[in-house]
This record gives sequence, structure tokens and C-alpha cells, in this order.
Amino acid sequence: MRRTPGGSGGKAWIFALAAALFVALGMGAGAVVFHLQSLPPEIPYFEFRLLVEADLVVEAQVGADEVRGTVPAEPSPALLERYARAAAAFWPAGGEEAGRRQVPFPAVADDGSFRTFRPAGESTGDLLERLEAHHVRHAALPASPWTRVAALALGGAVLLAIVALAIVVARARGARGRPGDGSPDGEFRLPEPEAPETKFHDVGGLDDAMDTVLELVDLLKMPDRLRRLGATLPRGVLLVGPRGSGKTLLARALAGEALVPLLRVQAPELAGAFGAEAGRRVRALFARAEELAPCVVVVEDLEGLTRRTGRPGDAPGSEPGGTLQALLAELERFDPRSGVVLLAATSRPDRIDPTLLRPGRFDRILALGRPDRFGREAILRVHAQRVRIGKDVSLADVAARTPGLVGADLAALVNEAALIAARREHTTVLREDVESALPRVVDVALRAIRIFSPEERAMLAAHEAGRAVAAAALPEHPDGAAGGATLVPRDPLAESALVRRPVEERRVLDERALKARLVELVAGRAAELLLLGTPTTSSRPAVAEARALAAMMAEELGIRAAEDAPAVPHDGPGTPPEARRLLAEAERRAHEILTTHRPALEEVARRLAERERVAPGDLLRIVHGRLSGEAPAPEATEA
Repeated sequence: MRRTPGGSGGKAWIFALAAALFVALGMGAGAVVFHLQSLPPEIPYFEFRLLVEADLVVEAQVGADEVRGTVPAEPSPALLERYARAAAAFWPAGGEEAGRRQVPFPAVADDGSFRTFRPAGESTGDLLERLEAHHVRHAALPASPWTRVAALALGGAVLLAIVALAIVVARARGARGRPGDGSPDGEFRLPEPEAPETKFHDVGGLDDAMDTVLELVDLLKMPDRLRRLGATLPRGVLLVGPRGSGKTLLARALAGEALVPLLRVQAPELAGAFGAEAGRRVRALFARAEELAPCVVVVEDLEGLTRRTGRPGDAPGSEPGGTLQALLAELERFDPRSGVVLLAATSRPDRIDPTLLRPGRFDRILALGRPDRFGREAILRVHAQRVRIGKDVSLADVAARTPGLVGADLAALVNEAALIAARREHTTVLREDVESALPRVVDVALRAIRIFSPEERAMLAAHEAGRAVAAAALPEHPDGAAGGATLVPRDPLAESALVRRPVEERRVLDERALKARLVELVAGRAAELLLLGTPTTSSRPAVAEARALAAMMAEELGIRAAEDAPAVPHDGPGTPPEARRLLAEAERRAHEILTTHRPALEEVARRLAERERVAPGDLLRIVHGRLSGEAPAPEATEA
């Protein structure tokens, strides 16, 4: 019977290796102790010099640093007197008696042996000349055999420790496995098939992706129709979206609606210690999926096993390169008619190797972006079914106040509100419970991973303050001060951190609203020029969006700028002339607004640099308070 890695057979090698390591260390320690005990006593080097000068050294052995010698075992009074005269010559000011008192006869062994160490200032040649001048027999100091034994034992112990560490690391990587699960070495554990009970009514805010998913459900339920028509399922579907956007939930709903098993695996788990191991794991996964067909396979965190082509340091057989090659080979061999739907999820599409996106691999890409207000409301309604929501709670209002949050964040918000209601002994989740939960969840969800330096914070604060003040000062702006201002991006990949309701939630915009939006986009750069004296890279995404918006306004909607708006040459050769005039008009208007609101601009920038956030109500009070000559009201806490 084959033993499991966690059984007694799997532990036998640990005890054997530990015993060998203990024996090696014991031998080394014993050799060192015996060697030290067998050494003659050590005397200071100047006492050795006195013994040589007194012609008391019978023989000497000279090593690289160590010197061993022998004197008569029982020195006679004449020898002691000779040693005293040598000491007196060494310290002539004290005389013979002083030398005898200050330098007693060295403490040598009973047989007269001793050892000392030569200082760095005296060379071997000088020492040999001194020994020969006093007719001392000398020879080279041989290496002790016990020194070699100790070195070999300790070296063996170190080697055993390295081998043990390598084995422990290798086994730890496969400790999740068991034999017989498709991997020849039994280290990789294939995921157990799941039977999800999740249905499409448990998914909200993903309406754009539902058409493709519903099509896959129909194809999984009707494999015979596919075979009759000669059609095949897509080889792979790539789900792209930020963490918590519902990629795994959508895969579970797909399997639950189609009533097929689900195999779910993390991409880094497929990566073995070597490229060959990675290939075995990928092949084992696909073999298991074909046994369960029809089924759904989900590979999560796909960026964990792929790398961008040409990234430095990736050898052809290295990890994650070896795993990528194995996955590509399996995708080429994979038969779409087998009834297996392969889904892969990633939150970092910029790290996905382009070779995976070629035809015949991942044929379809579903982008699951951050939901808009209507999507957030749908997600909140799904999660609100699991708790008792009070009648005074408006989910539409909560959705409008949570821009940038994804499904996982909204689920955490509902749960946090329920916990607060339980602590307050409420029978239902009231509006005050939701108000208390909002800042806790929203602040955590929107917290940026990147930490800005003080200089970067000042530059980013100037940009965001300009856009926020311009939006709040324009009554025709589609969002106004609804989003406030913050230095915390709602997306880790976003360069602009301005939090405001996405424009796409406003389905229809007129000319005045579009021009106000254009003013807000260029106001960040105008604020940088006013407060910093120079533009920064913070304005680059907004300027690019402004150019695209101006081109759309000019070419598709026929919107024209004012007669006195000149075209600006620095907007690039690809920008149409009328779009340049719209940009010039927006820049001029942004400069006028920010110059008029200069005190408010400086106040918002200061608060952003210090607190990272200005609430919508505070933004309005600062801007309109400055306009009327009033002092800005103190900042209030808003949910």
C-alpha cells in the first residue's frame, strides 16, 4: 500500500535525516572538544621571546600564526636565573629583581610544552632567524588530524542541513497533494468538483456580460445540438475586472444554471518547481475536466502564471514561463467539442502574455468593470435579501453614494450595516446603521495601494483641487460637487484619483453640460500652472480625455466654440481644428474660474494634501463661501 505524504512512511525520512544531522553535529563537536583539550597551554608571545633570549627553548614548531615549543620540564635555579636576566635586559630600568618580579616563569605544561601566536608585525623569516641565532631546533607545525575531522564533520552537517532544507521546501510546495489525483508524483492536488447552487438571480450589476454567459449555458445544456451542427464551444473565456467585481461569482452561476460540475484552481498552484512539473499539473487538470465533461473550469488569478513576452530574467523553461508554455500546449490540444468550458479570471490584464489572446486560445474576453449606479443598486438588492432592511433605507441613495465600489465591497457594506444594527439591538437594519457603515467600508475600499511622497501629494492635490473646484463652480456641470475630491484612486491602475459619479451614468448630455465637463478636464492642468507654475504628469490622462471629448463634440455633434476662441497649436496634429478651438475655450474659461476662486482652490488643495479627502458638502461650502466673501465653514463629517 502506498503511503500518503502525511503518514508514517512520509515521516521516516525526516527522522533518518534528523538522526544523520545529529550524528554529524555530535562528531564535529566531539572532535573540536577533544582537539582543544589536547592542546598545550598558551603563553603570551613576549614570554616566548624571553624564553628564546634565555636559550631555554629546546625545539619549536612554526605554523602560519601559531608557534609551539618545548622547554625543560623542571627548570633548574640556573635556568630560572638566566630567564630573570633576560627579563632584566628586556626591561633594563627595573634591574634583575624588578624583571624577576614582573615576569614570572611562564606557565607551561608538565612536560614543558607550550604554544603561542605570532603577532602580525613579525614575519616568519624574522622568527626563524631569531630561533637559528639561539640554536633552537625548528620545524613546520603539522596540521592536527582532529582539526580535519572537525572540519569534515561540520561540513557534512552543513551539507545535510542544505539537503534537508531543499527537501522540506520541495515537499512544502506539493504538501497540498495526494497520490492518484492525476499527477505522477502525487504532490499536486487537483481541485474537488463543486456543484454550485448559485443562480443568475444571485448575480447583479453584470448585465453586459450576461448575454455571453447565457449563450454558454445553452451550449452546455445542448451538446447534441452542437454536434449535429458541427459547432464548438469557445476554447476559453477570459474574465477581466478588478478584484471583487464578481468574476468567480459569475463562473459559479454559469455552472449552477447549466447544472454541471465546477473545477476551480488558483493559477499559482499550477506552477511547479520546474517547467516539467508545471506541464504535468496543467495536463492533469485538463484530463480531470474531460472526465467530468460537461463541466466548467475556472483558473483564477491568471496573471500569476503568465508573464509579458520579453520580460527580463524569464528563461524559456523557467517559472512562470514553463507553466505558460504548458498552458498554451494544452489549449492547442484541447477539443472544444468535449463539453468543457474554460474560464480564466484576472484583475491585471496588463500582465497577461499576448500569446494567450491569439485566436484559438481565449476566444472571448468579458470585461467586468466597476458597476455604475444602476448596477450597484442591483447588487445591493441581491445582498439585501439576506438581511432585514428597514423601510427608511433607500438602496438607490446608497448606490449613488458609493461610486467606484464593486460587488464584494457592497456585500461588505450590507454585512457591516447588519453587524452595527445587531450591536445596537435593532430589529431591522435602519438608515442610521447604513450611515455608520458607509465610511468604514468606503474608506477601506477606496484606499490606494500606492503611497505618495509629500511632493507627489502636493502636485496631485493641485490637480484634483482644480478639477473639483471647477466642477463645483459650474452649475451646468453634470456632476457638480457630487463626488467631492480625494487623493485615493478608486482603481489601483487609475492615474487620476478624482472620485465623482461616472459620466456614463448620465445617459444624455447637452452642449452646456459637455462644455462644462471639458472645462473640468482641463482645469487640473490650469490649477497646476496657477499653484505650481508648471504642469505635471497628473494632468496627462485628463488632457487625453479632453482631446477625445472635444473631437467627439466637434465631429459627431457639430458643437462649435465661441467666435473669439483661438486654436492652440500644442494640442497635437491629430486634433481637428474645431476641437482645438473648443479646448482653447475650455482652457480660457478654466483659467478664469480658478483665478476668481483662487482662495478656494488653495484651501481645497491644502485640505487634500493634509487629509486626502474633501467631502462634497465641504467642497460646496468652501467654493461658495469664498465667492460670497465668507469664511469657509468647518469641515463636517459626512457619510
